[in-house]
Amino acid sequence: MSSPQASPASQRRRLPGWASAVGALCLLGLAWRLWLMPRYYGWEESDYGNLAMARGVLESGFTQYDMNHLPLYYGLSALVLAVVGDTVLATHLVSLVSGMAAIVLVVLIAWRLAGREAAWLAGLLVVFQPELALYSTSALREPLYAALLLGSLAALGRERLVAASALTVLAFLVRFDALVIMGPVLVVHASGRTPRPRRAIAVLLPLLLGVALWSTYCHFMHGIWRFWEHSVTVNLETGLGEEAGGWLEWMANGARVSMALGLRVLPTHLGFVLPIAGLAALPGLVASGHGARRSLALVLVLITGFWLAIGFTGQHEPGHNLYWKWLLPLVPFWGIAAAVGVAGALARLRGRLPALALGALLLVGLGSAWLQQLDETRRQIAVSEQLYKPQLLLAQRIEAEIPESATMILDNIPACWLGRVVHPRSLWTWMDIPVPAGRAELGAWLEDQEVRYVLWFREEWTQAPVVAPWLAGGGSQRLGSVILEELDREDEYGWIWYRVDPWPPPAPSAR
Repeated sequence: MSSPQASPASQRRRLPGWASAVGALCLLGLAWRLWLMPRYYGWEESDYGNLAMARGVLESGFTQYDMNHLPLYYGLSALVLAVVGDTVLATHLVSLVSGMAAIVLVVLIAWRLAGREAAWLAGLLVVFQPELALYSTSALREPLYAALLLGSLAALGRERLVAASALTVLAFLVRFDALVIMGPVLVVHASGRTPRPRRAIAVLLPLLLGVALWSTYCHFMHGIWRFWEHSVTVNLETGLGEEAGGWLEWMANGARVSMALGLRVLPTHLGFVLPIAGLAALPGLVASGHGARRSLALVLVLITGFWLAIGFTGQHEPGHNLYWKWLLPLVPFWGIAAAVGVAGALARLRGRLPALALGALLLVGLGSAWLQQLDETRRQIAVSEQLYKPQLLLAQRIEAEIPESATMILDNIPACWLGRVVHPRSLWTWMDIPVPAGRAELGAWLEDQEVRYVLWFREEWTQAPVVAPWLAGGGSQRLGSVILEELDREDEYGWIWYRVDPWPPPAPSAR
């Protein structure tokens, strides 16, 4: 007797178990990011500087890349720009897709390590995290960097060593600290099985080749092999380290900053649940032997240690927003580790505690993390509205109202915003201007260059306070043969927008 034929419904191939988690969390994450996008005005000037750099890469025919920022984010953005024709859309698409890819990889890695519960937990713990959410709606490269690091870890979990090394090379081409973080992880993972020499070659050869190619590019295009040197020096010089009176004071300052980052910044930006659960899971991950669990533990230690080491050496104030951007790549790995730890704890507690009690504990933990994350998100949005929105509005006003023939001194967001498109405007920055002896000399230079508008910044790195400290007063400023009239100002960030008029003003024509 023949068996009954299976119904068409039962013959349909079922989706993998992880697909529902990935789909639901991606929809949630995308909806949240699309809501944030029009409300968030950027992390700092870098968001807007990246617009100009992506446009520059396209205009150069994909040959000119800034040595300090590495090429991949800008190359991808320029490629998308060539298709969509809008720099803002192109850069934001690269960041948004990268941020969504990071969520997908978090879910998949957590599922592979600890099953369905861990996958859902990991996704829910990171989907609202402020840096991962906000910076995915801006023109920052960190979401792409995080996604590539996660891709490398996922490849290691499947013993695809060449793919893991290639993804690390791509991460390096976004931020060069990928070498410090993933390089040791690749070597340790490769040595966990035999044949070790062949596995070591598989992880090291793509990595070394990628670094050598970028170093060679920097030598021919920028005249330097050591591509990391300038970036490291700048970050050290702009911190507090140079203010220390000696080695002991310098080390004490560094320890203070690192402790503040680990004990205050990390928990408040991630939610206290993530670091507590992640630290609790760490010994078990390390003791698990060769595999993705141990590699996850090593990535977590190295990427967090690198972040703390930046604080120790650079010694910016712990509340500096640079640490927020550098924090983003840590987020997915803490989310995975925390989810693995919580899933393991739930498995041990089942049968000992009622299901209702376990559900309540889980809800309280998730709720507390979300509340902290949403509060930090609200705070960063408020900062962007207060400091960067006024500059963007000024830039849009300049673009709409001031003739393209007018020469201007611009910097920061307004200059970068104008640079997102090809334009004929003649723009100077304060760094381009030779430091004058006084007001009259600067006035003569402005008259000679036919400068019509001047944007003065309080920030010393712009060189505006060095070249023209007196412009901090605002109002009407006579500089020899010209007079600068204040048109607009914003005192929180610290800028004043001037129009340059001749002095004395021309006599009215006779009727």
